Amino acid sequence: MEAKFTEATKNINKILRKYETKQPGEHNNMARFSNSTMKTWRIKQKIRYAQTKMPSMGLKGEQCKEVLHLIKEFPDFKKLCSRCKCETIIIALCFYVKFKYTQTYPLERYAITKEVGLTDKVYITILINLCRNIQSKMPISYVRYV
Repeated sequence: MEAKFTEATKNINKILRKYETKQPGEHNNMARFSNSTMKTWRIKQKIRYAQTKMPSMGLKGEQCKEVLHLIKEFPDFKKLCSRCKCETIIIALCFYVKFKYTQTYPLERYAITKEVGLTDKVYITILINLCRNIQSKMPISYVRYV
């Protein structure tokens, strides 16, 4: 009886390994659904960078949580700005949250924007793509036919 049990477990393990790996002709979309260690490391790296920069920008409490939520919501920063560095996008998200709650000042007044290369044009591009992605995830709740 034990021989059958080990044969069955070997077959099951073989089938599991087969479906965990990419097969010939199969699209490589599984990386998007799997929770790989490299993806989690990259997201944690972005969160660590944001946590070091937020206190110097004057973000506290709920504002910090909101920035971290945006980073987790959009882990693929290339959808927000394809030519920007991660640091630039994180700082733009911090300014988005900061300007939502406080008075808006020109970005040139902040030294951190010069460090990461954040200009008005890049900031606007990131915000437009952020809004576009948020709207695409929201269902249409009201449609009025005229």
